[in-house]
Amino acid sequence: MTPLLSYLTPVFPQTEAHPAFFLDRDDTLIPDLPYRNTPEGMELYPNAGEALRLLRQAGYRLILLSNQSGIGRGRITLPQLDAVHKRMEELLANEGVQLDASYYCPHNKDEGCPCRKPATGLYDAAIRDFNTLQNGSAMAGDRSGDLRLAKAVGLHAIQIKTATQEILPEAECVVPDLLAGANWLLDFQGACRP
Repeated sequence: MTPLLSYLTPVFPQTEAHPAFFLDRDDTLIPDLPYRNTPEGMELYPNAGEALRLLRQAGYRLILLSNQSGIGRGRITLPQLDAVHKRMEELLANEGVQLDASYYCPHNKDEGCPCRKPATGLYDAAIRDFNTLQNGSAMAGDRSGDLRLAKAVGLHAIQIKTATQEILPEAECVVPDLLAGANWLLDFQGACRP
């Protein structure tokens, strides 16, 4: 089983190693709508564009890693996912930023897929495609699977508290939004748990 790669336009030359900011999509970059199959009404979280611009200016690759089991469950088609992704790209472009790539696991969680977070397949695909530095790289997400992936591969684990107010045990840093997570990473001061 392999992940879907829906976008690949490296901003920095592939020969140059850069730290990477890996991020989840739903309830991290955009509000979650279960099995989102249409771009209508989609918006970025406040300050998300600014967060990604700051990271890009600091030399980070920006790579989205997202479980999309709605495809495997028959709730979302690939053309629908593509339309949602294209709208997300437009919203980011309006904020003056673009992702380097987006990787999606289309499989149902019962399939035991090695690319479904917290398994590392999406991350493994990204580091095969990009020359990334481990030092300084991070994964931001709202769920345990995002943070467990981060810990498994040695990334900083940033919890975005949109889906739950519970502090997840895997979180190295707990913040209200992507901008706070970006600022913490850029001014790295160690753990930031409330």
